Amino acid sequence: MLAGAGYFLLSRRATQIGIDIFAILACSMGATAAVSALLAVNSGLPLLGLSVADPKMLFVLIIAIACCYGGNIYELRGVAVAPNPGYVLAINKSFAAVTLVAAWWLFGSQMEAQKILGVALIVIFQIVARAPWQAQNISAENDGSWARYSVLSLIGLAGLSLAGKYLMLAGMDRLVFLVFLAGPVFILFAANWRYQGKKVPRTREALALLAGVGLMSAMVNLSLYSAIAIAPNLGYVNAINAAQIGIVTILSARLLGDELTLSKVAGIVGVTVGLLFIAI
Repeated sequence: MLAGAGYFLLSRRATQIGIDIFAILACSMGATAAVSALLAVNSGLPLLGLSVADPKMLFVLIIAIACCYGGNIYELRGVAVAPNPGYVLAINKSFAAVTLVAAWWLFGSQMEAQKILGVALIVIFQIVARAPWQAQNISAENDGSWARYSVLSLIGLAGLSLAGKYLMLAGMDRLVFLVFLAGPVFILFAANWRYQGKKVPRTREALALLAGVGLMSAMVNLSLYSAIAIAPNLGYVNAINAAQIGIVTILSARLLGDELTLSKVAGIVGVTVGLLFIAI
């Protein structure tokens, strides 16, 4: 959770100083793939142990790669243009509710009445979080597109979580999954970055931000999928992870000078309460 908050705050600052989102995402996925590969080799896991004999597993892995690629692009685009990155998280981290219900339906995972109440709270307060009331920084770049990006990233990240859970239930180790997920996605992000030809500012701050993004991303993904592998319902894990919303919203306003309005705070608090109902 704390690493996730750090990732979004560093990514927000990186976009503020002109670093392209594909450079940020390439560092994020590259670090995740590299650290996962090192840990897999150290654990004696065969990195070529992916079974392609089962077409369904290969198909689900391709879906996971596509969801990871699209979900991360839209998430970071939202973070880059939103008045406050916490607003984006209030919407897209609500994929915890989607995965909660989907895991119950697809995998027979547990779900209680309290969790259903949490889902209801999330749906209601998402409307508040998306509302344009009290918006202070309306501009050509901040035209509400962040809300659309947030919803699109929600779809992608929900699909990624479900695909990952399926593969791990089918016997794929979490480290092997992360290598085969983050490796191809890193190549796609790096190719986009190179194709666009955008340079990273040659400053200490820019390099430190990209290094921090990579480190935080690797920590988030390793801890997240370790928890998803053993959780009774992956929605519980995503709900706990989403508790970073408040941290990101407040620190982004205090440290980076981002917007913080009463209506958005109400929406974020409501969504967070709903997530807590799911998590506990």
